[in-house]
Amino acid sequence: MKRSAWAGQSESILLDNVAIVTGPDMELVPRGFIKIENGRILVVGEGSGGSAKHEMDCEGLIAIPGFVDAHTHVGDSIAKDAGVGLPIAEVVSPIRGLKHEILRSTSDAELVAAMREALSDMIRSGVTTFADFREGGISGAKLLLEAAQGLAIRTVILARLSAVPFTIDELAKNSAALPDRAVEEVREVLQITHGISSSSANDLTDPAMQQISDLARKSGKLRAIHVAEAKESIEKSKRRTGMTDVERVVKYFAPDFVVHMTNASSEDIDLVARNRIPVVSCPRANSILGVGFPPLVRMTRAGLRLALGTDNVMLNAPDMFREMDYVARMVRAMERDPSAPKPADVLKMATINGAKALGMDGEIGSIEGGKAADILLVDARDLNLRYSRDPVSSLVLRAGVQNVRAVFVGGRLAYER
Repeated sequence: MKRSAWAGQSESILLDNVAIVTGPDMELVPRGFIKIENGRILVVGEGSGGSAKHEMDCEGLIAIPGFVDAHTHVGDSIAKDAGVGLPIAEVVSPIRGLKHEILRSTSDAELVAAMREALSDMIRSGVTTFADFREGGISGAKLLLEAAQGLAIRTVILARLSAVPFTIDELAKNSAALPDRAVEEVREVLQITHGISSSSANDLTDPAMQQISDLARKSGKLRAIHVAEAKESIEKSKRRTGMTDVERVVKYFAPDFVVHMTNASSEDIDLVARNRIPVVSCPRANSILGVGFPPLVRMTRAGLRLALGTDNVMLNAPDMFREMDYVARMVRAMERDPSAPKPADVLKMATINGAKALGMDGEIGSIEGGKAADILLVDARDLNLRYSRDPVSSLVLRAGVQNVRAVFVGGRLAYER
């Protein structure tokens, strides 16, 4: 990759002689150019782009949108591979799960250092935006903000209450409103974050979900929640309330997006589709926890918009290349259909669909004029990608972190090898 000398963000950049996966449909331009002005994409075109103050000859490289990792938990990066082999409740339960025991016993300095390293790992793998379900209430959110300070990555924090606000008896009765202290904590969290999340509907009463939703909506902030990840969570919700956790969330929480839907019924899938709620799936995390593989084909046929997340760093490397490859192969195997899903559709799940779920698709998620220059350059000359007859398929099925040559976030060179 030849370029004129410059460091960091520039007023005018030309990525020339580059293959480009462009537009919302991830269409391949075999040879083209991208002009960037003040951190935004000015023009995407075929052929040569002329000249600019700073030029990069990108012969042999493919430009794709920066990845949007639409669901993460980077706080547990302090405990990689702890809990592998344990049931999901023993690993991530907010009351007595191993993950939360480790988080409570780890110093703030250690957590910040581990999270910062996880974010640096994301950047070098091409993740330019991530959405984190951050534990620990307002203090937990502040720790993630500290960890991300100065790093070229778009950080979307969806915080939660620092503790489950109800007793087991109150949850069983399902009638209590949020305590005043919890209401105040939600308000404080919403002031410094992008929105509110919850581990599960089973941690809240229906009135509490409605309260939290109203507070977030009035603040103009996002609402998101885990649903139907494990069969146990669905059954627990039915026993307590007579409704699945999906039904309760749609009715009382009105989320901007939901995470998982791994064990959702056809009825719940249709309900989410009718309400036009995007779904973020985390197939590798679901698989390692033994809770199943998300019904991606059923959800797609129902008209749901699907995005991808890597979920807990504790269990998964935050690597969207791995996530795409796993999805593409597992769906084909389970459906016994070599034609589905299309590689471009999988790439959408890792980019533009995540941006849409976060309400950021006007800014990021695809390489188009007017959007922020969040761009990943992949070296198609590397041994594992050389001689590809279908570059988009190769990006999904063969490419990896080792092929990343450069990452731009808002026109700023965030990583280069």
